[in-house]
Amino acid sequence: MATLMKHKKRSKRRARAAGAPPPPSHFRIRVFNRPDPAAPGHPLTYLVIKNGKPDGDGRSIKVDSNDTVRWRSPHGAVVILFKNETPLDDVSYHASANIDTAEGTVQPQPAPDLTFEYFVALAVSGAPAGAAPVIDDPDMIVT
Repeated sequence: MATLMKHKKRSKRRARAAGAPPPPSHFRIRVFNRPDPAAPGHPLTYLVIKNGKPDGDGRSIKVDSNDTVRWRSPHGAVVILFKNETPLDDVSYHASANIDTAEGTVQPQPAPDLTFEYFVALAVSGAPAGAAPVIDDPDMIVT
């Protein structure tokens, strides 16, 4: 088993070294009150897709003018809502589980390195009626 794991790790490194794109990165939200009793404390995930590729580090994503951004989660419906102002062409985005939100385009900004706060809310599929969504609060930085 250990030999198989080492081989898989080497294969991934070789693929990346050969110019293959990195695997998608999901941003994990650590949830200790997840409504799924079979997996308490299991992290929920959502994905930020910039210009057609997964991007960001889970706490922030850096974008430039005219970049496109969309979100997706395999765990349930996702809602994106910017807190005060938005660098995109809309203030909110939403989609069902495993479906991308509408694509937002980053608008030109008056100054570089502006930070915009937004909420990610996940309505977990299979949660009891009336269960509260899971909330995350990353940043979008326009460079």
